[in-house]
Amino acid sequence: HRDALVGLSSMMDLLSLMEVPAGNVRVVAGSHYMFSVGQDTAFQHAQNRDLALQDILNLHSQALTLQKTGQWVGGDGSRGFG
Repeated sequence: HRDALVGLSSMMDLLSLMEVPAGNVRVVAGSHYMFSVGQDTAFQHAQNRDLALQDILNLHSQALTLQKTGQWVGGDGSRGFG
């Protein structure tokens, strides 16, 4: 439960200060946090999660394409980006 920018304890303290009900908080292993603050936002949460996942998959695909088609750099035959 480790976010690169914010620790779990700090985030839980902040949610408590904001009076977010504990029943609305679910902690799972991962590298980032996503929140649904109530039943009315659960659908938006799912949409946002799907959009974020699609962005990650698109970036991965673009990175693979760049690895295959990137410009040759240097004399060692390695491919670089750009």
